[in-house]
Amino acid sequence: MVLGIFSVALVLGACHEGTSQKDPARSDSISVQSPTPSDTLALQMNQVLDDYYQLKEAFVQSDMSSADRAAGPLEAHVGALVFEEFSGDATRFSQAQSAQKSILAELAGLKGESTLLGKRQEFQMISDILYDLIKATGLKGQTVYRDFCPMFNQGNGAYWLSSVKDIRNPYYGKDMLECGQISQTIQF
Repeated sequence: MVLGIFSVALVLGACHEGTSQKDPARSDSISVQSPTPSDTLALQMNQVLDDYYQLKEAFVQSDMSSADRAAGPLEAHVGALVFEEFSGDATRFSQAQSAQKSILAELAGLKGESTLLGKRQEFQMISDILYDLIKATGLKGQTVYRDFCPMFNQGNGAYWLSSVKDIRNPYYGKDMLECGQISQTIQF
């Protein structure tokens, strides 16, 4: 019992240490300008982001069943994305298509994982790739916060996306709900 309490205190202390350190690669708030997509693609990307936020919330709640259910709509909406408007820009077109395929592969992996930790590791990859997709396609009328947890991934840290400034850590859920910091603010 005492060892368990000590372990939690040690982890919580480390989380707060990680958030107070200033790493030049991680700023509290950076505005990133991205391209403006067509109205159709913007609506599709907004739906993808809404689905992602549902998945994130399932991990905040540490609910594997909800995570599996949330992965389905996200997979369907990511799979339905069409990037033809970027056909004149080979780099953006390629980046968007590559990110789409990678997210779909990671979602398949997430659904195949049998542990919460395994699902969270897949979620980490989805978060990173979705960030790349958003940068390639852009959004309209959205603010996206890219948050960072210094503890996840054996202390290497992990990012996730959020629609609100409040930190709600999907990697540790209720155990360390507020562990993390805003790394970037992306305004569209």
